[in-house]
This record gives sequence, C-alpha cells and structure tokens, in this order.
Amino acid sequence: KIPCSLSFDDARVVSGSEDGSLHVWDLVEAKTIQRCAAHRGALTALACSPHNAEVLTGAYDGTIKLWAPTSGPAMPKTIG
Repeated sequence: KIPCSLSFDDARVVSGSEDGSLHVWDLVEAKTIQRCAAHRGALTALACSPHNAEVLTGAYDGTIKLWAPTSGPAMPKTIG
C-alpha cells in the first residue's frame, strides 16, 4: 500500500514510495513537480494539511517528518 493525499488546494497529489521517497504531482500538468529522498525506509503514512502546503510523513525507519514541499529543495523537520 502506497500512501497518498490531495494537497490543501486540490491542485496536487502527494505520494510516498517503497524506496522512502516523497513525490509531488501537479494534477493540471499531469507531471511530477518534486521528488525527494524522505526516509530510509518505505513510507507508511502520509497526510496533507487542510490549511497549507505542509505534509506529514511516517516510515518504516521509525521517523515522522513535517514537510513544506512547495518549491526548491524540501527540508523536513523531524518530529519523531
């Protein structure tokens, strides 16, 4: 099972991957707009904030990270 979620503005889909990467897809352009190495293990949980561009991810590596993948390199804040 690969986690995914719609962005707060319904313009993007954010998805996890078994290789631990995080992908942001533009629904209008139908293309990947960002990919980053998010975790050292497969993503098991992902949720988009209903209020802004923040994304919360969890993975088999035991970490929980908060992201704001809007543009440029994604820099997570590890919260667990």
